[in-house]
Amino acid sequence: MSIPQQIEAINDGLVPDGDHLVTLTEVAVIPRKAGGWWGRFMSETSGGRQLREMRRLGVDEKDAFILDQGANRKWVEWGQRMGVNESDARGVFNALHQLQGHRFTARVTKTAHSTTIQHRAFEDVVFATGGQALTVEGELVTNVAQDQYNRLLEGLSASRLALSAVAQACHELSRDKSWTDLGYESLSEFLASPEITLTRSSFFRMAQIWELYVLDGGVDPRQLAVASPSKFAIPMRAIGANEVTVAEALADVETLGARDLREKYELPRDEESPRGDSLDRLLDDDVIDAAIACFESTTATGRGRWAVTLTEIRDYIKASNA
Repeated sequence: MSIPQQIEAINDGLVPDGDHLVTLTEVAVIPRKAGGWWGRFMSETSGGRQLREMRRLGVDEKDAFILDQGANRKWVEWGQRMGVNESDARGVFNALHQLQGHRFTARVTKTAHSTTIQHRAFEDVVFATGGQALTVEGELVTNVAQDQYNRLLEGLSASRLALSAVAQACHELSRDKSWTDLGYESLSEFLASPEITLTRSSFFRMAQIWELYVLDGGVDPRQLAVASPSKFAIPMRAIGANEVTVAEALADVETLGARDLREKYELPRDEESPRGDSLDRLLDDDVIDAAIACFESTTATGRGRWAVTLTEIRDYIKASNA
């Protein structure tokens, strides 16, 4: 499923392909239309979307758990993946019934004709039949922190996935100057609109990320979800100078923290440099963006004064670097 399709699925209330942190909300036995029984397992994502997994039970009219040896074995194996250790389907079902309200992982796999849901327990965690979470060593623990951590990862992944679509849109808008077709006289006016509110530096940074990593580097757009745009931006100078390949930069972005990335790709600041905090602030992207916006909105006389001021700023920077 492409990035736009995944985002569209999220907006439509559907659950896109992949692994999702869910809460088990229902464990029930229901009749099959053709006779026999189903085991139905319902879960819910943190966004309130419902998932359902159906597993076949027996055909006896009075007891859904009368199964042959092979069917029982499949239920036992599935129960182990769910974190319970029981000897038959009835035991697995009863154990999971006690775990309603607990967190599990649901894998969603979509094809052209169907959607498959497969639930399983957290990795390296098993559950006692009493509903308490145990580590594999048997030490009683709480899953609250793990739950919070997984929800954080889920949210970050979704936001970064959306940002990869933003990067593509920024590149195409920049390439075609499409803001004029939308009725805006300048890029600054377009970016300042209430529904956009991007700085110029952020806009062009996103566009450049798409160009360098995806168009020039051949990176799968979905891989842009591994980190924030600020981390992808750090190696871009080195990529443009052919000091590092896109594949190497992508591996660093995924495995290194932002501070380590800066140390690897940027020269350390000279502590004895005459450049002071005021000049650092002057060169900040947000300040430059504000200056450009003011310049574009002034009269011709005002622009002339701005030109003199900018010349003085350039002279000061040159003198500071001399």
